[in-house]
Amino acid sequence: MSSSQRPKSQRPPKQSRPKPPSVTPSQELLRLRSGEMTPHEYLQLRIEQATLHLRGRVPEWRLERIRTLVAEACANDPVLRFMKARLLRRRS
Repeated sequence: MSSSQRPKSQRPPKQSRPKPPSVTPSQELLRLRSGEMTPHEYLQLRIEQATLHLRGRVPEWRLERIRTLVAEACANDPVLRFMKARLLRRRS
């Protein structure tokens, strides 16, 4: 007898999909949404956090250039602009 022919009482229980983990916004994002921080300040802080691992590994002038390139990419790349607009709840 196949599983489709078994009576309901003999079928194995359906496995439900696990719920995705709940994501809580960072303190910085909460500050942005509450108006304590401007979008520019928030993005600069996130860029600083993203490049923190490079501090001491590359010269400071190069690190500053990397930060500038990341900021320019956020301003010009269509995918990053979409993500930025979505994050800031604005349309660009």
